[in-house]
Amino acid sequence: MRVLESVPNFSEGRERTTIDAIGAALSTHARLLDVHADEDHNRSVFTLVGDDTSLVESLLAGIDCARERIARLVCADVEQLAAEEIDAIAAHLYTEQLRQIETAARRVSERVGGAAPVVPLGGGAFLARAAAQRLERAVVELPWSAAERDAAPAAALAALLAERGP
Repeated sequence: MRVLESVPNFSEGRERTTIDAIGAALSTHARLLDVHADEDHNRSVFTLVGDDTSLVESLLAGIDCARERIARLVCADVEQLAAEEIDAIAAHLYTEQLRQIETAARRVSERVGGAAPVVPLGGGAFLARAAAQRLERAVVELPWSAAERDAAPAAALAALLAERGP
């Protein structure tokens, strides 16, 4: 038997119950060697080994688990939605959030003049990085802790509202 390795990643790095559920699903047919959850980028990387059949079955189980979690976002049971519908929901959410960030970045640039760099902060930092790439903007990464980056958007909004007044 030839042992193969697979290193899938999922867009979840903060919710431990979801990370654990995906890990459990991935380990149903293959051996799960490692899980690296990255809160800063909201991603988890799983390292699996097994034969080709085991890896395929494990990867499909992981995908099914992720789909089930997405179905919960829209308050549905996974049995109520086809896999294609869940994938479409995930794609729509990603595309719409990316569009909103791009629109906001363009508005900021119009107000301040020029192509302002993007500072990815908070839970949507991975979306901000994607928007910066699509807009061909520089990305400024701040050397802050995950907690500081998550709190920064709220602090910035509070400061802007204080400047604006009632």
